[in-house]
Amino acid sequence: MNQNAPDRAPWASFVSQWKTLRILAEQPEQAIREQILAPMLVMLGYGLRTVNDILYEHVEPLPDEYRMVGSRRIKVDYIPTLRLQRFWIMEAKKPGSLSNTAANKTALLQAHFYATYPTINARYIVLADGEQLRVYDARSTSLDEARLVVMRETAETNFGEFYALFAARHLLDAVRRDVLSDLERVLSKEIDVNAPRAFASAMAEVTQRVTPIINENVRQLIVTHHQTKVASRVSYLQAADLRTVLAVMGHPTEVGFDTSNELARRLIESNEATRRSIAGELMIAVAGPVRQTVRVFVMRALLLAAASRTTTDWNQLLQFGVSLARENLTYAADNPLLNATLHFENASDRVAMKLSQHFFEETAAQAERTARKTMALEDLLKEPPSKNVPLIFGSSGMTARLADALRSPDPDVLLKRIRALERFEQAHLSQTPPHLFGDQIYLASKGVEFDFLIRATVDSLYQIVQAAPGLLPDDLAKIAAGWETSTFPATPLVPDGDFDLETFAALEAGFKVLQQS
Repeated sequence: MNQNAPDRAPWASFVSQWKTLRILAEQPEQAIREQILAPMLVMLGYGLRTVNDILYEHVEPLPDEYRMVGSRRIKVDYIPTLRLQRFWIMEAKKPGSLSNTAANKTALLQAHFYATYPTINARYIVLADGEQLRVYDARSTSLDEARLVVMRETAETNFGEFYALFAARHLLDAVRRDVLSDLERVLSKEIDVNAPRAFASAMAEVTQRVTPIINENVRQLIVTHHQTKVASRVSYLQAADLRTVLAVMGHPTEVGFDTSNELARRLIESNEATRRSIAGELMIAVAGPVRQTVRVFVMRALLLAAASRTTTDWNQLLQFGVSLARENLTYAADNPLLNATLHFENASDRVAMKLSQHFFEETAAQAERTARKTMALEDLLKEPPSKNVPLIFGSSGMTARLADALRSPDPDVLLKRIRALERFEQAHLSQTPPHLFGDQIYLASKGVEFDFLIRATVDSLYQIVQAAPGLLPDDLAKIAAGWETSTFPATPLVPDGDFDLETFAALEAGFKVLQQS
């Protein structure tokens, strides 16, 4: 694969599909709408019941003074909106009809009336007959000349111009360019040399008035995008089987509580037999060494289900959750392998993150700078690039490799390897904990940057106390209060002992290879 090959244009797939369609002259306009225009609008970034809603077959009643056109109403095939504002309309025509000059003229005059009708007030008109897209400016004085014509057989040559004009992410840029062109045309006819200055002053006042509106547009864009992502993730988790949910929460980059919320929902809404079956599978899932995320999210789900008190067996769920919380806070000291595994996870995560920063931070920072220069503003607002994202995923890969290489079913062997990992860390890596997750900066004062098990257990207990005061035993309720008072339980120390020389040597050798590459 050519890593330097340019990304495929976002409209390329649509054009390819359009060119392969079998379009017959006897087909109705509806075929053009369904086969071409509907998928094209989705590709351009518009969608029904979204912030860029599409008014489909939109009807406007005509008052008496307009009825000279011979109709009591107008019906526009499509009015795509940008944050619910109307800038263009699109009319579907019978296949191939726009190649007929007379039919084209009639279609344009009809669409022009629609676009300039006061309650629609659209700037651009698009006519589509399956064989071509014709673009007109509704404010143009030359309606005989299309601003842009995209023919199906040669669409790959200039569909990019169509996309640059009508894609939701580009539309306002196009409108601004045309407004400035209109302004230049008007001002060029002035004889008052102060007119441009007066306009600039008026524009400054407009800018001041619309700035709060723009800020609110930004907020709504970010909120809507987040809600869409959350809804998609919730739908995915609700449709997944229990093993899939557990697998998701065991991924090294998994830090959100949505998997836990889904487990809690299943426990609360299931009948008693299903609930006991789920609880049984959860007990099996946390009985052996698993990632800290699984132990926390299972514990939280059990306690949330108990806090609801809507189940007849909520007390059993509470007891299971409480016992798991106590095991988390002590690293299950009576289970040597589990204790060693939890220490190993902390050490391997920390070392992997430090290695990722040590070798790849500048590359990731450069990638972020490049992305900020090339991404569309809307994408920057919705998904701002961050050097931390590739570093986090890179470190999760290193964590997995360390786990594969160093894991052992013998707790004494595993502890020796952990001590070797920590000695390697002290010899070669920064002693300052990396802050690849935002909340670690805040939690640095609590001394638990790399102990997800402790901090997430305390966080979960705090949430339960807020939701159901008096539910937790006093000792856990007191620990939960540490989320606000910064009195977190200390991370259990790795027991003293020998370190594994072979592990240390392998880590040193791997470090040298990375330095040389």
